[in-house]
Order: sequence, then C-alpha cells, then structure tokens
Amino acid sequence: MFCSKCGAELRDGALFCDKCGASVSGVTNPEQVPKKRSRVGIIILAIVLALVIAACGIGAFIFFSKDSGTAEADLKIKSTGEDKELQQRLSDENENVANDYFVLIEDDADSLTANEEEALKQAMVPVTKYGNAVFVTIDDNSSTTSSFAEKRYRELMDKDSGALFVIDMDNREIYLFMDGEIYNKIGNDGANKITDKVYRYATKAHYYSCAEEVFKLILDKLEK
Repeated sequence: MFCSKCGAELRDGALFCDKCGASVSGVTNPEQVPKKRSRVGIIILAIVLALVIAACGIGAFIFFSKDSGTAEADLKIKSTGEDKELQQRLSDENENVANDYFVLIEDDADSLTANEEEALKQAMVPVTKYGNAVFVTIDDNSSTTSSFAEKRYRELMDKDSGALFVIDMDNREIYLFMDGEIYNKIGNDGANKITDKVYRYATKAHYYSCAEEVFKLILDKLEK
C-alpha cells in the first residue's frame, strides 16, 4: 500500500507514513500516484525541428507589437488552373526582368494601392539579379506565419534562390524566408536585422514602406 499524501510505500500495519508522518487514513494504488513527465523528448524534438528549418532555408519573423528568360519557364508548381493563371501573370508582369528570376506581389490583404504596388515592383526588380523577389500579404491564416511562408515559397520557387517577405495580418507578424544564393549571402543574422529594422512600419500600418525597405535592405546586403 502507498501513502495517499506523498505516495511513499507503507509498512504492513503502519498507522503513520514513515516519510511524511501523515495518518494512514487512506491508501492508493501505485497506478494512482501522479508521475512526473519528462520534457527531454520535447526539448529533443524542438532541436530537431530547428535543425531541419536551418537546413531547408532561412526565416526571420517579428510580432507587429514587438518593442525592439521568363518566370514561367522556371516555376516548379503544379499545372492547376490557378497555377496556369499565375504563370501567365508572372510572364506578363516580368517582361522587364533581365534574367530567369521573377518579381511577384500577392496582396490578398489589400494593403497596397495600385500605385504603391507598381512602385514596389520596381524596387524589387534589382533583387532578381540574385534570385526571385516575392511579397505576400494575408489576412486569414490558420497556420503559423513561418509555416505559411515556407509553404508558399516552395510552391512558387521550390529550392531556387529567392526572398519571400510576408505580412500576416491574422497573426500580426512579419516574416522573411530565403533560400539559395540569397540565403547564402545574407544568413540568419542578416534576416533578423532586416526584420528588426522594418517592423516599426508594420506597427503603423505603413505596409508599402515596410516591404520597400525590406527589399532595399536585401539588395544592400547582396551587393556588399
């Protein structure tokens, strides 16, 4: 039998627990004694996930409230109706891009005016010397911002060189995901510094300025 207070095993016929001194007014089975849960497995899983993310690409995110040829030929996406429409759009919108990389803006949250979108495209074009340049806004996201960013990056660019910047209105986060040559040149520290410098624009709802500054900072780091 076991003490109902501390769970220590009791001697046969004992009136008091030898360990805590509690009166033996009730006992419990070993199965009923609460077991301590180990966090080792959780810690190991977190480390493994961190290594996987580092191997696949780079992402940097920040809360809004923190104080602190043609593209069509290169796209590795499924040939659904939506993707064909996207391929045609990329082909039409990237006539002035001088290589096989592309510029793409997906403003699902309607954060930009038409004029701002055109101006932002021009600010993004120089980055295509090194990889694809993509800006995405979303206002409905059932996953984390980082998961969405990596998923959309892989859908559009697979493992090609590029930078995808996300403003997630739902989770109130901004996130920068990169891979390939751009990832190799900027690194994790560089990505964190970029998001640190631009989050203030997002907190003030200056989304055009936020995105424009991201791609200017990316270009600055690429050309150093």
